[in-house]
Amino acid sequence: MIRGLYTAASGMTSQIKKQDTIANNIANVNTSGFKKSETIMTQGEEFDIYRKDSGGELSNPKRTFKKIGKLGTGVKMAENFVAHSQGSIKETENNLDIALDGKGLFAFDTPNGIRFGRNGSFSVNNEGFLVNGNGHRLLAYDFQGNLGFVRPTDANFSIGEDGSLLGAEVSTENELLSPQNNLAVNLENVEELRDSLLICEFEDLKSLQLEGDSYFYSEQAQNLTPSTLTKTRQGYLENSDVNIVKEMVEMINCARLYETNQKVVTSQDEAIAKSNEINKWT
Repeated sequence: MIRGLYTAASGMTSQIKKQDTIANNIANVNTSGFKKSETIMTQGEEFDIYRKDSGGELSNPKRTFKKIGKLGTGVKMAENFVAHSQGSIKETENNLDIALDGKGLFAFDTPNGIRFGRNGSFSVNNEGFLVNGNGHRLLAYDFQGNLGFVRPTDANFSIGEDGSLLGAEVSTENELLSPQNNLAVNLENVEELRDSLLICEFEDLKSLQLEGDSYFYSEQAQNLTPSTLTKTRQGYLENSDVNIVKEMVEMINCARLYETNQKVVTSQDEAIAKSNEINKWT
């Protein structure tokens, strides 16, 4: 009976973790460029069950045990991953809004080092640089491959589909960059060098670790590789890839499964209490 309690409790714990993931997806349904997370459940560890023979002492080395089956330990969360699917793109007619069409990510200079994201809703700070909602500067590179920040010099500055800048300069004052970065831009695949946004591309998106504020970071990234396949669309924003109807259905399923496991725990507890009561009179 105790084993039943542990199995049902593992199911309740797993559903709580999955519900937290779904709740975060729903909370960010209107966050530009947000990428939903998904949870995969798997069977818990199994143990072999043996039955001892009826003869001899337990300490007898000749005593034999017969395997009669396996004991499951319920369910556990196998993986929590980010889908990285393309969100729909909407027009805003705001010159400071930029959407990405492809697998690339914007690069930002943060106190924790360079972080990556898809939210293209920008503004101009009091120093004249393009920044995101967290106040972190958008990274770019000049025609020599030097990292810097974007400073519009014209109110009607434009950004080409390849990320090239017109009416904006790339400020490469190194003292402004976070000292933790120390990363270089890999320009091998760039055909024509010009001042451009740094839209980074990763061979394996699973190597990116999710951080708060819809940021990603990579511990393996040594060189920043500009994307040659991702297109930038100025005056547009990428919607989140969250399907609110699907997430609500998943939330209801989680609640029902949690309730089912809760009833199992209650039944097991009542059975144990009844067994203890019977033992008092035997």
